[in-house]
Amino acid sequence: HTGDSGSRLLRWDGGELSVGWSDRAHGLLFHSGLPFGRGVIAFNDESRQSNELRWIEAETGKVLWSTEEVPKGNGVLADDGRGLFLSRDGELLALKVSEQGVEILNRVQALGGRSYAQPALAQNHVLCRNNEGQVVCYDLAPQG
Repeated sequence: HTGDSGSRLLRWDGGELSVGWSDRAHGLLFHSGLPFGRGVIAFNDESRQSNELRWIEAETGKVLWSTEEVPKGNGVLADDGRGLFLSRDGELLALKVSEQGVEILNRVQALGGRSYAQPALAQNHVLCRNNEGQVVCYDLAPQG
């Protein structure tokens, strides 16, 4: 898979699967997308050279907003829009996603090399791994 096959919304109706919409412009490769509000937050891998992060309306496939501020990678996102993304270059970003766009709250170079793994959250800690198997853990609990 090269990220240029596009994306589709599949509907399950009465035991049958059908295509709701299909758009080659929504290419997905390493990041499957994260549910948010009435859609999904996903990087567009159809254009491999850009860092285009999109909020795609699930029902229609319409792009509600897009930004190139966040480097491509994988992330986790809470229902309130707070999220952590690990870029493919090992940078960890704390984000706030809203219906208006994305705000980068903090960023740190967590690892060297390529990182295609999704960060993992457990008990106020975030674990990040690069493709070489190096792991770093950050304590997210408030200090003091």
